[in-house]
Amino acid sequence: MANKECRVCGKVKGIEEFSVRDKGGGADGRENRCRKCYAGYMREWRKKNEMGREKVGVEVKSKQRGCRKCGVRKLLSEFPNGTGLSATGKVLFCKECNARSAKEWRRNNPEKREKHTREGFLKGQYDMTVEEYNEMLEAQGDGCAICGGVNSDGRSLAVDHCHETGLIRGILCTRCNMGLGYVGDDVKILRRMIGYLSRGDMTFSE
Repeated sequence: MANKECRVCGKVKGIEEFSVRDKGGGADGRENRCRKCYAGYMREWRKKNEMGREKVGVEVKSKQRGCRKCGVRKLLSEFPNGTGLSATGKVLFCKECNARSAKEWRRNNPEKREKHTREGFLKGQYDMTVEEYNEMLEAQGDGCAICGGVNSDGRSLAVDHCHETGLIRGILCTRCNMGLGYVGDDVKILRRMIGYLSRGDMTFSE
């Protein structure tokens, strides 16, 4: 195993004790300081620059800049945060222009908006892709897994899952999905409901 001498402490250590560096460093692509010395250096640097960072933060809040879209000069606090865009850490358009542009994009791109919203919801809630949803719905005959129907208001059918295991059971219309929710997915109650309805019409005499 290769060894290397630390530029700071002067100790010869295994190469794995030196962090990999994309640019700079030694010819071997490693830091010239061992990990321990580098960590100490960073602690000291943070201490020395703490006051400087606080001062910069105060100055940044009081500065102004012009919005690249509306051209109005505003405080930096009126611009959304962003990384790698400018020295101030703010995006080029003010919050008001960003909000207006986003609203306009949603209005002009309803299909893309629906697709992105649907994709995010299915992935976040059920770890499911739009393609998987469509395949499951097609396998059900493009309708509710219970009644075979669709939502009368045109909304997409709901993904039904077991609240205990998290496993997806099928895709249901709003009415059937809410029906299961009302009885708490209790099979015994559902059976009693079927029995109740199977008795036919009943009249009570005085």
